[in-house]
Amino acid sequence: MLPATTSAHDRLRHRPQLCRCSRINVASIAPRVPPSHVRRRRASSCGLDEPVDCSYHKARLSVADAVCTARSRKCRREADSNAADRRRNASPVNFRPRSDKMSISRRRFLRNSAVAAGLCAVSPAVRATSARHGPRRVVFVELAGGNDALNTVIPAADEIYRQARPTLGIPPEAALPLTSGFALHPAMPEIHRLFQRGQLAVIAGAGYPRHDRSHLGSAAMWHRGSFDTAAPDGWIGRWCERMACESDNPLMAWVGGDRPGMFASAIATAQPIQLPANGAAMRLSGSLEIIARRIIDGTPVRFFHTALGGFDTHAGQGPVHAALLRELSTAVGRFMDLLAQRGCSEQVLLVIFSEFGRRCRENGSAGTDHGAAGAMLVIGNDVKGGLYGGYAPLRSEPGLDIPASVDFRQCYAAILESWLDTPAQLILGRDVRPIPFL
Repeated sequence: MLPATTSAHDRLRHRPQLCRCSRINVASIAPRVPPSHVRRRRASSCGLDEPVDCSYHKARLSVADAVCTARSRKCRREADSNAADRRRNASPVNFRPRSDKMSISRRRFLRNSAVAAGLCAVSPAVRATSARHGPRRVVFVELAGGNDALNTVIPAADEIYRQARPTLGIPPEAALPLTSGFALHPAMPEIHRLFQRGQLAVIAGAGYPRHDRSHLGSAAMWHRGSFDTAAPDGWIGRWCERMACESDNPLMAWVGGDRPGMFASAIATAQPIQLPANGAAMRLSGSLEIIARRIIDGTPVRFFHTALGGFDTHAGQGPVHAALLRELSTAVGRFMDLLAQRGCSEQVLLVIFSEFGRRCRENGSAGTDHGAAGAMLVIGNDVKGGLYGGYAPLRSEPGLDIPASVDFRQCYAAILESWLDTPAQLILGRDVRPIPFL
């Protein structure tokens, strides 16, 4: 309660206040108050701290609104005036009159064009894209787990093979004949037809020395294309790096993505393909069909990779391995037929490989254990079909591997030099003699 001797001004100062001005009678406040967000905006435009509700401050806000409006109009007038001054003071554009004689003659233009065309023809990156119907592509199918090469490319005439595999050995009369005493597994009729057409090169005994029988280590060796375990990238990544640096071909740039980090590793250059959510393309046939569609649609991808797992057959190998090879053969046959129907088969080289082979002698579980030498299959219209290489002499003693007789990098060298028009030593790091299947 206020003392009786207080003045009217003091009594007004101690009443609940709606504004910061004690000189204004609170009873004179207008009954209609603007919304709080309008009051807050108006107060901030005039430099006030809080929204106000008294007629005094409303009058100030009205004046402030008028000042702000006039100020904005003045700014617009000044901007228009400055723009007009700049237009008046700008120097006129000096258009050069057209001369009677062009700055470059037709003869010089044709000569320069011929030189440019010659430079493009010399570049291996451009030659690599000069397939008859589009860029040359390589499709890799990896048989993950260690495919049994001896039951895929069968040494049908080898007596040791039959002795070492009394239950798993494929009888010669059941196998699909190739040449020189070799045959394919009977579950591979589509791939055998490609051999009969001269479109399949079989490389028997492919691998590398000092094998450690490790799935991850062996797969990394094949992907690196190098015996150097410290190599940070793969041979495909090195090829993409070199070709993209030698040419501004958009196909090369697209494969690697952004140039600053595109060559850190082979994985960084990969372009994953989205598979359907229903899982229909999770098997090899669906995956190869997706790749075929991308090639037919003209997707500018030079390398494709897919895999078929299940080849680590330590037990019960017979029916399992036959089913896997049947799936492989069916998928490859369908893939090549689809490309041929659309006129794209001449663009594609299909390479089938596995990280290692398996031992000659079957184990006690009707399976085979990790070995060294394997087999590669290379398919394409430009392939010189036939059998290349061969297995080292087989040995039936337990625990003995079949050593590699063909350096797997020789296959890569052939692909680089004869398909991608690139010197193999630039990518593989040394002079590797290519296998002449292209």
